[in-house]
Amino acid sequence: MIDSEYMRAAFRSPGWVDSFGVLQTALGLRLAVVDLSTGETLCGGEPVALCQDGRTPGVPCVARTEHEIDRHDPAPVRAVCDDGLPILLQPVHVDGEIACHVMLYGYVGSAKERARILQLVMATGRPEPEARAAIDELTVLDRVRVDAAGSLVASRVGQLLTEQHDQMRRVGRQLEVSLLADVARDLGPDGLVYDRIPSTSL
Repeated sequence: MIDSEYMRAAFRSPGWVDSFGVLQTALGLRLAVVDLSTGETLCGGEPVALCQDGRTPGVPCVARTEHEIDRHDPAPVRAVCDDGLPILLQPVHVDGEIACHVMLYGYVGSAKERARILQLVMATGRPEPEARAAIDELTVLDRVRVDAAGSLVASRVGQLLTEQHDQMRRVGRQLEVSLLADVARDLGPDGLVYDRIPSTSL
């Protein structure tokens, strides 16, 4: 399994930071990469205006899932946040195991759903222009397109982590070869000569 520190390093790489921004813009939704085993957000996770405004500082949004999350289950998980916005958690596979999940949010399933959320937001006392501006940030994406986007992003994250994992293995092998070379050099040109070892040491 890929180590969390190596995952964090992969998501800090300039290539990933650039492609992450492009993915969010192209898909018209927000993305985060999360480690469900620790609850850590490894990448992304910026709040949308609808969720950011009016929330008590330091109190996170709570996502309610359709069923209890099993972080080893390969199926995507659907959830809804406090404000009624849909969330998709798509698992990312590396070497046949789930390394993390991609979270897709900041969208609504239909124009009708967007109108319903607008009414809920206005019912809290937020002025209509402000409420509309927050709602307009939400892209309308049906379930099929959200699933396709989740698969696409999870595949890209999986490639990134696989490359990072392979690089980690190469570095490990290079270190092993280097250590063996150091040992061989320290032993001298004749290597280890067994008849020079005192018998009491055997």
